[in-house]
Amino acid sequence: DTRMFVFTQEFRVFAEPLRMSSAFFERAFDPSNGIEMTSTSPLFKSDWYMTLDKDVGWALTCDSNRNKDEDFTSFKGKRSQEQKAFNNVLCAIFNREYKISSAAELNSMVTQAEYYGVLPVVSNSLTGPFYTSAGLLSPDCDATTLLQSAFKLRHKALFRECFIHVLGPW
Repeated sequence: DTRMFVFTQEFRVFAEPLRMSSAFFERAFDPSNGIEMTSTSPLFKSDWYMTLDKDVGWALTCDSNRNKDEDFTSFKGKRSQEQKAFNNVLCAIFNREYKISSAAELNSMVTQAEYYGVLPVVSNSLTGPFYTSAGLLSPDCDATTLLQSAFKLRHKALFRECFIHVLGPW
């Protein structure tokens, strides 16, 4: 009943699991917050669109007064990586399997999870992808940044492995 547009990708999801798992969406879907949910399609209750945000790079908004002609060329991140990271965050919320292709993707997931208030959900879902994603802890990854993400997630196994990578070879 909800559509989300992230760069060129459209996500169709149910609002209730979002509301139950995310502090951000719990506030957004609360009828007393004064934001009217609208959609351009009769099949959906609400549409969420990307907007640039100086703190996190981009964020979702359901504001019908948003700038429809917003220029995303000033976005400095990798669009495909951000889309994949957002897809993974949604998979974590909806209890679906996902893979993480790089440390940068996980860092992006953590940034988004922190913004949307789903860090515990992402942390709990990370055990499977942590062991099945080959590119996550590659030798060329930025282990220091990944260590910070592991700390934010409070994920013991990821933190331990990142700490070993930060110490480097003897």
